Amino acid sequence: MDSFGTNPDVEGGASSPTLTSPKRWNVGLRATPDSLKARPNEAEISSMPGTMDGDFSNVAGKPGLSTDTKEDNGDRQGPRSRLASSCCSRSCCRRFGCCSFISILVMSVVSWLLRPHDPSWDLIHLDIDVDLFVNAIMGMAPANTPLGLYAQVDFFNPNTVGAVADASTLTLHHGNSTDGELMATGLTTPIDVNPHAIGRVGANVTVTLSEQLSLAIVEEVLANDMKLRVFADVHTVAHFGPLNIKVHVQCKVVAKTMALLEDPVKVIAEKDCTYSYGL
Repeated sequence: MDSFGTNPDVEGGASSPTLTSPKRWNVGLRATPDSLKARPNEAEISSMPGTMDGDFSNVAGKPGLSTDTKEDNGDRQGPRSRLASSCCSRSCCRRFGCCSFISILVMSVVSWLLRPHDPSWDLIHLDIDVDLFVNAIMGMAPANTPLGLYAQVDFFNPNTVGAVADASTLTLHHGNSTDGELMATGLTTPIDVNPHAIGRVGANVTVTLSEQLSLAIVEEVLANDMKLRVFADVHTVAHFGPLNIKVHVQCKVVAKTMALLEDPVKVIAEKDCTYSYGL
């Protein structure tokens, strides 16, 4: 309803309705004092951060202002677009999931192929001064007299990649562990062998027998059918393709001492080796 007042100039003092100035209305909205006060003017809008470049995200929630953009309208009006985006996301997830599975499978196969497998070996040559060795054991030679020997071993590389190994350090101990008294020290030659192939390695060893060790060897040989227990400890670095692997070999060996007088190559009666690897 419009508001009306009284005009005093009308004859007879009768009241005549007079139309006063109407209040301003917002089209489609009911005007209230609160909404009119809350509505910012153009200067306030232009001073808000981000509104000079058309970004009205900072006026979200202001009364009388709309923060809808064309992209928002497009989202509300385009359910097919959202469905296509969702399908695309699921397809990407499936593809990435498949790729991850394939990557894990490939890495597993490569790891298995490059994983070092234990070689096998056999003594093929032993060059030793048997007379000097027997004299040293029997105490007929001065104690701690150095006794040199040279051995060659053929070994089979069961790995799918070739192996190159540096020169190795070698120690021989009396008994079944490194706790036994040291009998000999030596170095092996470097190794270069193809995959699934046989390689050959040589070892130059120096045997030194103390008086106490000589007596222990004699006692053991006489009590065990002329057999002697020897523990070999070898350290080297092997190169398998791109990998440099530290190799530690420990072998429990039972030697037939009488074979030294007949056929030195057959001196090894038993051998039990363990291999450990590290980066």
